[in-house]
Amino acid sequence: MELKPGFEAIRSSIERRTPPEVIRQSLLWELDRRSRLRKRNRIAGWSLAAAMAFVLCLVALRHPEPAIQEQASLIGDGFQAVPYASPLAEGEFVRVVHTELAPDTLMRLGVYGATGSSDAVPVDLVVGQDNAPVAVRVDENEENQ
Repeated sequence: MELKPGFEAIRSSIERRTPPEVIRQSLLWELDRRSRLRKRNRIAGWSLAAAMAFVLCLVALRHPEPAIQEQASLIGDGFQAVPYASPLAEGEFVRVVHTELAPDTLMRLGVYGATGSSDAVPVDLVVGQDNAPVAVRVDENEENQ
């Protein structure tokens, strides 16, 4: 058989190219070190993402009541502050506008149970210089007429 000497030559050349045990151990050690480093970085990344999500939830879910109460105390006189309205700037001019609003619009402004009908309800709106409503008061005198 003519193939046997060729295979033996290939086998002996491969055996000579195998790395010594020291090189093999150093490669395995380096691979293990990099694997642990990747795992540690992955854990640190997820921990940072969880912490950021927690902080974002705290910021997003903070209760806006103090600003609304402060704004309502500035307005007073039976007005209810509109939730999530931007606070009045110091020295900002406001005006009271008398208008009629639909009950669903009043609900969006934070006034619940103003009327049971679908008719427009007379209201007084406090609007800032940007014409955005800041507070609302249902005009009960005209509502009963």
